[in-house]
Amino acid sequence: MKSTVPIKILFLTFGMLLPMASIASAHRLGVPNLSSPYVTPPVVRLTGTLVPLQKPEYGGLDTLNVWVNNQEWIFKLSDVETLSGTNYGPMILNQLFPREVRFKGPDTLMQPIQNAAATGKPLIVEGRLYMRDRVLMVADEGAPATNPQ
Repeated sequence: MKSTVPIKILFLTFGMLLPMASIASAHRLGVPNLSSPYVTPPVVRLTGTLVPLQKPEYGGLDTLNVWVNNQEWIFKLSDVETLSGTNYGPMILNQLFPREVRFKGPDTLMQPIQNAAATGKPLIVEGRLYMRDRVLMVADEGAPATNPQ
């Protein structure tokens, strides 16, 4: 009986220290926990074209299902940039499963996005990406620069 008490204490101690050690090593290695409520959501810039949703087509890795004012679209991405912190590029979207986001913001920003979607014009959308809620709080929008030839 006496020998089992230290084993129980050993397992209890190990069970308590293991999660703390893994969190500390992840922090030391610079691995961000983007779903944590204590981490500021990254600012991202999405460039591409919004097209009407066509089911049952699979979008692939260069697409993102988005909702703009309760209307679903497929965002065909040509570029993804992370503007705050490390630039993860398109890899930041790998943390979204399923790959869907709801665009939210003031009507002055949402209306031009809807207009670009309706006409099939390319656009750039910037904002904070809240991973856990799958929400992009739109801070800016515009058309990509064209290269004169």
